[in-house]
Amino acid sequence: MFREKLRSFFEKTPVIHYMKQVETLTVGEIIIDVDKVITRPYACDGAHCLSMKPLSNHLDDYGFTFYNEVAAYGDCCRGPVVFISGAERQRIAEHLDGIVPHMSQEGRFIVREYLRQQGPAHKEAAFAETARATRGQHAGEAMDFAKMHTIWGDQCIFRTLEHDGVKGHVRCAIHSYTLAAGLSYLDVKPVDCWFWPLALVPLYTGQFFLTLHTEETRHFTEESESYANKRCIADPIPGSPVVYQTFKDELVHVFGQTWYDELTIQASPYHESEGTNAENRTGI
Repeated sequence: MFREKLRSFFEKTPVIHYMKQVETLTVGEIIIDVDKVITRPYACDGAHCLSMKPLSNHLDDYGFTFYNEVAAYGDCCRGPVVFISGAERQRIAEHLDGIVPHMSQEGRFIVREYLRQQGPAHKEAAFAETARATRGQHAGEAMDFAKMHTIWGDQCIFRTLEHDGVKGHVRCAIHSYTLAAGLSYLDVKPVDCWFWPLALVPLYTGQFFLTLHTEETRHFTEESESYANKRCIADPIPGSPVVYQTFKDELVHVFGQTWYDELTIQASPYHESEGTNAENRTGI
């Protein structure tokens, strides 16, 4: 009776309305969007999301060319609001000395100058700002999450951009450090970063709906229009593996190997005639 009452309240919510229109699979407590997770291609390439374009200007006749770098920043590391837990913040701080050399020149300067002024005991504040309660009995008390610092142009402080004016490549300093050090980025990089663009939406039934942040889903995944239309989502790299294959490591990390094996079994009929390549993404 209670569950039926909940259904009458919530079955018209955007996520339930969407789920009624699409094909889904269910593995354990997770309902999976077939179109977005099982059959959609996706790969992360830090060059694919950039598009360097020359700007017309009065110095063209003199051999000088300027580039529209603002338009070039189509990657997911520019303009993000990334919240990290206390544990995530501590892990980044523990590896900060190794991460700094992989950061942009601006990012390195900010972190090193902060530590010079405040001392090495304050590493966690060099890259994120602690959130504090504004109401209740504990107003002013530090909360268990913080907002990652951004620098010029709303870039994540760990974002690096390499370009020659024609081709560019975006990298995450944390990701680059873990690869160079032989570590798993899943153990150091914030979950908000490595799980995107996957979206896990809680349902009133106690289950979760696994989909992708797209123009169709952003109204209930709470993603911005800009991020739902990033090039990696709207214009996938030809020949890319499908989403659940690209995110194998992430899905195993969250749900476990047994769950992923069952997902693979249920998804296999969709690929029997395609010979889909199951290579994982490179990542930024």
